[in-house]
Amino acid sequence: MTYNKKIRALLGIIGALVLLLAASYVFDSERSAARNSLYTWLDKKFIDQVDRIELGSPQLADSELSLVYRDGRWQAVLAGELFPAKEERVGDLLALLSRRANYPVRASSAASAERLGVSEGAAYIRLYGGANPAPLLELFIGGTDALGSEVYIRKSGAQEVRSGERSFVNYAESRRQSWYDLRLFQAEAALSVDQVQRAEIRYASDSGQAPMILARDNGTWTVNGRKVESAAVESYVRTIVSAEADDFVPSLKPSDPFFNQGTISLDTGDGGRRSLSLGPGLEDGKRGAGISDSPYVYALAEWTVGRLFRAREEFLPED
Repeated sequence: MTYNKKIRALLGIIGALVLLLAASYVFDSERSAARNSLYTWLDKKFIDQVDRIELGSPQLADSELSLVYRDGRWQAVLAGELFPAKEERVGDLLALLSRRANYPVRASSAASAERLGVSEGAAYIRLYGGANPAPLLELFIGGTDALGSEVYIRKSGAQEVRSGERSFVNYAESRRQSWYDLRLFQAEAALSVDQVQRAEIRYASDSGQAPMILARDNGTWTVNGRKVESAAVESYVRTIVSAEADDFVPSLKPSDPFFNQGTISLDTGDGGRRSLSLGPGLEDGKRGAGISDSPYVYALAEWTVGRLFRAREEFLPED
């Protein structure tokens, strides 16, 4: 091999090595960026320590809320009292915060935090555990990116601002009522339509309406002893069983004497009975209601009351 050919061969090898080195640097940088994007806000090992959650937005009315873990379940604090919270929703939030996912860094300066809406005073999610007054985790939730697909997030004490899925906003800025378990006949123990054998609806004494009794009869339904179109009654009973309130009323107790504006009683095949007692109107136009075996008073919208206390003429065939 001539000298010139050797030189060209060596130059070719050197060029190939340079290209290979450059490519490995680029790909390593991409892998490094991908690794930096994968992030978790709270290590899973701390999840069992969480016994209090605070969230909300100072700018949004009726959004700030405190949740506490008491007596083996999550409960919401309202006017200093505890009310049942949606266990599944709390579990979803904790799963989101402890899941390793793609949270790329978008900025890392105090000025950027202000501009992206994640400075002090933004919507927040705080997790506490035990007697330690400092939170296990405190996040500030800011505005969305240019495409509106992700939201900016900053961890308290950190300068870097990351972005993640919009569901963080749904947790931090939703109305407090969205965290309450407001099911009327499901909260204490599950109740299905098939379990209901008889329903008795009694109206307010000044309504002029006689009681309505719905009963199963060999696979069909009767209203005050008369056979009726069963699908309509079945749908009505399902409406009662699955009904939800709008809010809790901490200032009232089910034992208060004015829950006498109408009742709905459901008898089950095992001899059990559950009932709803309708109370007076509230200041916001809703109606108070108490449920048997429950210590809570619920606030019902008027349209919910109308769906529950249907007139018997809606089911009885025309004479």
